[in-house]
Amino acid sequence: IVNPDGSALTNITSDDSSVDQAPAWAPDGNRFAYISATSNPFFSIETFVINKDGSGKASLPGVSGGSPPPPIRSDLPNGFWSPVGNKILIKSVVGKTPGVVAHNLSDGSEALIAPTFLNFKSIFQGDFEWSSDGNKIVFVSNQDNFLTGGALDIYTENAAGTNLLRLTTSSSGTVNRRPTWSPDGSMIAFHRFSGSTNNLMIMNADGTNQRMLVPDEVDDSWTPRWSPDSTRVMFGVVSDIGVASDNQIHLIHIDGTGRVKMSNSPT
Repeated sequence: IVNPDGSALTNITSDDSSVDQAPAWAPDGNRFAYISATSNPFFSIETFVINKDGSGKASLPGVSGGSPPPPIRSDLPNGFWSPVGNKILIKSVVGKTPGVVAHNLSDGSEALIAPTFLNFKSIFQGDFEWSSDGNKIVFVSNQDNFLTGGALDIYTENAAGTNLLRLTTSSSGTVNRRPTWSPDGSMIAFHRFSGSTNNLMIMNADGTNQRMLVPDEVDDSWTPRWSPDSTRVMFGVVSDIGVASDNQIHLIHIDGTGRVKMSNSPT
């Protein structure tokens, strides 16, 4: 770790036999999680949590070891820390089902959120994000279409692994990605790619009232962001200019009005 001014560079993990990567701070800033990979004697990837001073290193349960490498690793999906820092999303196995689980750091219990392997086929699960109160998780999956390789849809589930809800039901070829909760938990903004268009969408947290805020020109390389009062959404726009692209940041009200260009950078 290092101070913002570049001073006090400190090596927290110093095991020369492993490759440590993807560190992510806990919300309280006193510890972080990271992935550690080693190939001696067998390939293994594990998730660890450690205090910022290097003390208290703890391995989280997950699939590790074995040769060849197991298909499900204990690495971290996006958005893994819960907002209060008491739970963390990892890839593990609950019972005999591999998938993304919510691991309780207090008691070690785990709740299966999204299986990643069913009926001898891999399932795509991604774009995980906790609700601001830490009670729910939104994510993208093809779990209802994996046998046909169909659309990616958006789901929510309680952090306890209950009440799975499919919020979008899309036709083949439609990809819904990067869902993000409004701070008050009442809405979800997301990208929808269908055919040749990429739209900024919004819906209620239960999947009702799905509507398009911005058509086609949306940059889907980053997740839209909400204003703190849950009334506006920030998003990226790509417009081709000659052989280059003009990437800019825009802001829009949730009723589709008041669109403002926030940046004016050159290509």
